[in-house]
Amino acid sequence: MKAAVVQAEPVWFDLAKTIEKSCKLIKEAASNGAQIVAFPELWLPGYPTWIWARPMDLEMSVKYIKNSMRVDSEEMQAIQSCAAENNIVVCVGFSESCGGSVYIAQCTIDSNGELLMTRRKLKPFHIERTLFGDGGGKSLDNVASTTVGRVGQLSCGEHFNPLLNFNTFSQGEDIHCAAWPCVPTHSGGPEPYSMSDEAVASISRVYSIQAQCYTLHSTTVITEPSIEQMGTKQAPVFNVPGGGNAKIFAPDGRQLTEDLPATEEGMVMADLDLDQVTMHKALLDTCGHNGRPELLWLGRDSLEKLPSDMVPMRLPYLPQASNKVVRIFAGRGTSTLSLCILFSIPAMASDASAALASLPPHIGPSSALVQLVPRVSNLPYTRQYCRTSKPKVRSGCRTCKKRRVKCDEGKPTCARCANGDFVCDGYETALSTVLWAPVQTPHRNHQSLAPPVIPGLTSQNVPYLDAFRYHVAPELSGSFYMDFCQGSILVGAHKDDSIRQLALALGALTLAIADDARQTKQHIVHARPSSLRPWGFATIKNGNHAASLKHYMKGVSSLRDRLQVDPAHVPVRTILITTILMALYEILQGNYKSVDTMLRTITNLLHHHHDNPTQDGSDEELVSIQHTFTCFSIMSQYSRKFTSPWPTFMSMKTASDIEPPTFGVDLPTTILSRWRFFNSGALAYIGQAHGVAMSKNPDLTASFEYQGQILRSQAELWTQAIDAYLDDDPVNEHAHSLGSNGKKAPGIRSFSLRVSWESW
Repeated sequence: MKAAVVQAEPVWFDLAKTIEKSCKLIKEAASNGAQIVAFPELWLPGYPTWIWARPMDLEMSVKYIKNSMRVDSEEMQAIQSCAAENNIVVCVGFSESCGGSVYIAQCTIDSNGELLMTRRKLKPFHIERTLFGDGGGKSLDNVASTTVGRVGQLSCGEHFNPLLNFNTFSQGEDIHCAAWPCVPTHSGGPEPYSMSDEAVASISRVYSIQAQCYTLHSTTVITEPSIEQMGTKQAPVFNVPGGGNAKIFAPDGRQLTEDLPATEEGMVMADLDLDQVTMHKALLDTCGHNGRPELLWLGRDSLEKLPSDMVPMRLPYLPQASNKVVRIFAGRGTSTLSLCILFSIPAMASDASAALASLPPHIGPSSALVQLVPRVSNLPYTRQYCRTSKPKVRSGCRTCKKRRVKCDEGKPTCARCANGDFVCDGYETALSTVLWAPVQTPHRNHQSLAPPVIPGLTSQNVPYLDAFRYHVAPELSGSFYMDFCQGSILVGAHKDDSIRQLALALGALTLAIADDARQTKQHIVHARPSSLRPWGFATIKNGNHAASLKHYMKGVSSLRDRLQVDPAHVPVRTILITTILMALYEILQGNYKSVDTMLRTITNLLHHHHDNPTQDGSDEELVSIQHTFTCFSIMSQYSRKFTSPWPTFMSMKTASDIEPPTFGVDLPTTILSRWRFFNSGALAYIGQAHGVAMSKNPDLTASFEYQGQILRSQAELWTQAIDAYLDDDPVNEHAHSLGSNGKKAPGIRSFSLRVSWESW
């Protein structure tokens, strides 16, 4: 792989011409075989050198701000398009315009044109603070996964901050882009040597050694006419032509490129071998085996702080009208998922009221899902309705029992079945009274010949299964469907060794976290592993942690062996359940990197299974597992711990292939699976809204609007059908249970559509 580093002069104060020059340089780098190109700090529209001579030059400041670039601008899209056309990763520094403020910003654009990362310099250096604002917590997430590897960025003086450097190391960089302005050669005078070309190049070299990654060191060139234009001839810095000092450093610190003259524009290029990164990390990994996170660790707050509780993103696909909002609630507890489906009604508002703020960029659990601490519900008190009439009569006809309606017990056909045009299945025959007592057999002490209740479960493993059953599963039921957490998983643990081992691993890990909290005298919330202090084989905390790792490896190995021997006979439900359990385990340990790959892989498997369904087990259970996995994927992607939400979101299907139920035709027992397909698609639709809003792609937006029209029409049909079912028998509510064969399942009112009207 080849990398290119730009050493050039921007078209000062002219954003359009600098964009044009940038695209030429990107094409030049790609034509020379480069797969990644790095630009200097504030390349667009150039570093404001005049502030070092005249900090209060408001005329220059206004001109500079006007030529700064918004993230969602046409200029940014031009760079994205150029990157996609030339199949090259682009890292560029720019002056970001946001409202009336500007920020020293950087962005990473993948080779397909996708904007993967934008950040702001956390603290502008010295006199830069007279013009630029501070960056926020979001800027700590400054490493992105690209087609050429993990690429991170820092700007100029940020490289002097060891905590910020370590924060970047810990995100697993392969390539680091160190962006600098024009940095001159030291003249030997009283000015700081730390601001010279030799000093800043040394800093980038040391960064490579400490991070064990390649560093692309880019700088700007300034010429005599530009010095005159900026009026910096008498300034302490930026007063002589030059400043060019582009270099590429290897993971061991050696320089891979020949220097260009300081006043000359051009590029330096070098071949990068990412195996060298692996080799040097194996030798010295400060964030891995050479670290001591139990003694020294870095704390950080990556949440973005806003001046008010506003949501900065707006959705472009909403109609110019007020909106009817149907909220559909599924699940239980404080982690209830609420789903908003928007449909248009006749316009009653101005154009300004038509824009609806999107969902918050960060919702749902931001840390590990399992907590062994009491959870206080903030939901309002709901009255528990009790039966006030006579005890429930169980002698009705079979059809009325299935429909969960009251039967008048008319014979040969009851009135309800006759009026509703249903086939009356008749009445059950009462069992004869037992006239004799059961035979009493004497109790004998002998060893049972029956196999254990759960195969492979030993006495040492019982506490781990209990921890999962009584702590982990109930806690997860607040986020997922209860029949999945306390049904599918626990049943699977009895039948499938892979599921059983992973459930034991989660139970053991939960006890390990509790033990570590007691030993360190911390609250359990603070004792949990984090992305900066992950647990693993290199940091075994206690005996329960070691046992959890053993069970985890057994479960993963068992599943891998089965997939290698005969993948066609591994049920899709087993793969889905084990994937969710593995993802939860990695999240609890603080290892978020591998979860992204899991979610994308199994999402593709779901699509394949949807097109080629199998007959393994209950369709309703499989639908429940698929829906649970979709919910888990969407909730996970709202966390900033995960690096690549876009592929998982955009690969989910939104338009349901299952038609809504028809009252009088479909029994209540049949609508639950239909509902879950629709609910999964609508949840995915909301998740995709963020990516569509940021993409500014007309074709994608048009396709998204079409999917929204399908969902809105289906939501209207669902509302009508549910209202009809409930109006038909409001007393019995159709559905204390929608399950068949006596099994409990969520009923119509337990996942009822609560329709509320909101004016936007």
